[in-house]
Amino acid sequence: MGGWTTAHAISNMLTNRIDKAGDQVGQPHLNTTSGGTIIQDSAMGTGTNNCVTVTSSATADTFGSYAVIDASASADVWISHVTIGRTTAAAVNMACEIATGAGGAEVPKIRFSSKIAGAGVDTLVFALPIPIKVVSGTRIAAHIADSVASADSYQVGISYYTGI
Repeated sequence: MGGWTTAHAISNMLTNRIDKAGDQVGQPHLNTTSGGTIIQDSAMGTGTNNCVTVTSSATADTFGSYAVIDASASADVWISHVTIGRTTAAAVNMACEIATGAGGAEVPKIRFSSKIAGAGVDTLVFALPIPIKVVSGTRIAAHIADSVASADSYQVGISYYTGI
């Protein structure tokens, strides 16, 4: 597929997107009506919330361990959105990195940062301006750092597509 055709397919996919956030408390959820085939959130099953729990470090401003989102992408995929949910009602500055590669050799592909006010349950949805391609068989993982000196749990999900 030529570059223009691929760019057009990605543009159509994102234009036709319908997002639903927070189907369950602390369980971000995304869905689509795209021209590509969605692999919903972080698992192959459609119609379910399949976010992974990612725990920040107990040391403030230090990334916690990586949590596996997909152990091995089943096909070449394009990551278009990242959803981060948190149920702890406390103000925090946080950063989340989505990375690819084997355990212990992850390479961050993108970092999201946000200040969360802490007034209740927060769900953040980040749309990538340019989707990230991940080749078949590649491991996808995430880790989080926050400004709290205790390990906090977050729910992280990604929306990614095949067939474009």
